[in-house]
Amino acid sequence: MSRYQSFERLSFLTQRLPIVLTLCWMALHLLRPFKLGFYFDDWLVFVEPLHGTAPFSLARLHFFFGPTSVFGPRPLLGLFAFFVSSVFGDSAFGFQCVSSLLVLVAALSLRSWFNSLLDIFPGNRNLVGDLAAIFWMVMPWMLGVTAWPILAQTLIAQVLFTEAARLLVKHKELTPKFAAQLMILLMACGLVYEAFYFQVFLLVAFYAIYRRGPTQTASQIAYVAALCALAQAIPIAYNTYRIPGTLGYPTLGFRDNLPGASFDRDSKEVGTAVFWAPLWASCLGLLHLSCCNLNLLDSRIPLCSVRN
Repeated sequence: MSRYQSFERLSFLTQRLPIVLTLCWMALHLLRPFKLGFYFDDWLVFVEPLHGTAPFSLARLHFFFGPTSVFGPRPLLGLFAFFVSSVFGDSAFGFQCVSSLLVLVAALSLRSWFNSLLDIFPGNRNLVGDLAAIFWMVMPWMLGVTAWPILAQTLIAQVLFTEAARLLVKHKELTPKFAAQLMILLMACGLVYEAFYFQVFLLVAFYAIYRRGPTQTASQIAYVAALCALAQAIPIAYNTYRIPGTLGYPTLGFRDNLPGASFDRDSKEVGTAVFWAPLWASCLGLLHLSCCNLNLLDSRIPLCSVRN
């Protein structure tokens, strides 16, 4: 086999499989569980309060799940934390393994969404998606917050959001199945973490401008926007019911449900921006890669081309 054929085969594999992205994730996260432990908030939530409760017990479930629980505004995140806590107990290694795997899942979901948008590069769109997802993964901010188990678990919300975004691109027709899937993903996203409150409307506007997915006509746009509004209203209604007077925004987090804790609005605003800001930043990076005439993406380069 010639060197050129080897390059062609490697190019074919990288176009079909997330090899570049996975290698980057391995370099950044594979050794983390052996080096990192718990932070202060992780200790308060995952270690100290669990003494005397058995894995998968009702006592532990009540601590993580319910309107007045430590994860009150984020019930689905509480269920996930309950499961992880029951499996790994107070093992920092186990929690860090979960955090690293969540980063990989989020990066793969982000890559799939980007690839679904990049039909302008039919032969190299996966490479562009890889680069944009890697850009998201190597941001210093993301490297920091994903080392914090209690924040890394909120990546589930980003996965649900990007899957909803990919669903909108994938479907061209408005069917009952599509409506149900979209609403479930967006509702679950809002009940995991509030970082993506109202972000979907920016997404619908972007799709409407570029005529992507089921946003080809004014009636379709209105229908999709109504579905998104209803899906957003459900977590808002839940949090309004949970704490009357909060107007649906989960102003009380796990810090506030712990003894002696107080609410810090500035830290909450920073926490809400933890994931949507890097996500949209990576989207801008994707658009930049798509609009630039990069030699790397030139189909005349054998390494980045695949023969028919």
